Parts: sequence; structure tokens; C-alpha cells
Amino acid sequence: MGEKRMEVQATHITTQSDPSRRQLVCELYPGILIIDGFHSPSSVISFGSRVVPLPPGSNRPFPIYESTAEEAAEMYQENVDYAALQRENDDVMGRAPSVWPPREWVASNKHFFDNPDQK
Repeated sequence: MGEKRMEVQATHITTQSDPSRRQLVCELYPGILIIDGFHSPSSVISFGSRVVPLPPGSNRPFPIYESTAEEAAEMYQENVDYAALQRENDDVMGRAPSVWPPREWVASNKHFFDNPDQK
């Protein structure tokens, strides 16, 4: 038997100029993206500029491996922990406190963060 799969709802779509090459994307954890057909998650830092949000209420499910979801959970926790470590230096350096996901991402995807049930 193959690896177990689960279904997720797309929250974003990739921005390739050729519509036939666009892929569904799920922000499974804040700032952590799962791209349909990929076996590893990506962060919004590395892939966020290549996606746009789907309209709220879009019903676009796709399957992912459970191991991909587990890896996404680990990546999320690593990013949260790193932001916490950075905050220790931010005050000394006079910078705005580090957060995860990045403020820019939250601002550009505000409707998802304001209405999480619409994902």
C-alpha cells in the first residue's frame, strides 16, 4: 500500500503566465505553503511571491501526503521558534519585533487571517 493521503483546500494559486500550468496551493499553517504535486512544503519567504489568493469561499480541494503535512507542521514550528529568537535581538537593534508569518504576507492575505473559516 502507498503512503496515506489527505485532502486540503486550496487558499492560493500559482501565477504562471500560462493558465494551464498554474497549480493550487494550500496555506496549511500560517506562512507555510503546500503546492499541489510537490512533496515538500515551502515557506512564504521562498514561494510567496509566486502565488495569489483564491477568492474567499473557493472550493478547490487537492490531495497531499500525510508526511507532507507533518513536514509542514515542523517547518511552521521552526519558523515560529526562529522569530522568537530574533525578537531577542530586535529590541537591542531598534527593529520591529520579528513575527511569523512575516507582516507583509499577513497584510497581502488579510482576508484569510481575518476570516480563517473561509479557507
